[in-house]
Amino acid sequence: LQAQKKYALVIGINDYYDAPGKLYEKSLKGCVNDALSIKELLINRFGYAAADITTLFNGEATKRNLLEKIRLILDKVKPGDAFVFYYSGHGVWMSNDHNRSDKIKNGMSQAIVMSDL
Repeated sequence: LQAQKKYALVIGINDYYDAPGKLYEKSLKGCVNDALSIKELLINRFGYAAADITTLFNGEATKRNLLEKIRLILDKVKPGDAFVFYYSGHGVWMSNDHNRSDKIKNGMSQAIVMSDL
């Protein structure tokens, strides 16, 4: 079954910020390259149109921009369409009281970290 339309949101964050213009001490090195590789893979291997792939890199990959871009894409997506979300950057463990009974997660959940922390 082929999708009617294919959309993607691709995020790569090497640079994190403690405050506007102030880089966080633990920035990464390969996340933007990974995201660019995924974008090329989607275009060249899976037939995505470049115009239907939204990217956020480094400082533009804020929580606000992420939510805005997801809303814009989800407003377009229809049944039968495909939507790929790709993220390369820091992740964290966060407390989650709903997971207390899960022996592996032990009350924790994983989350992505946007460039504005």
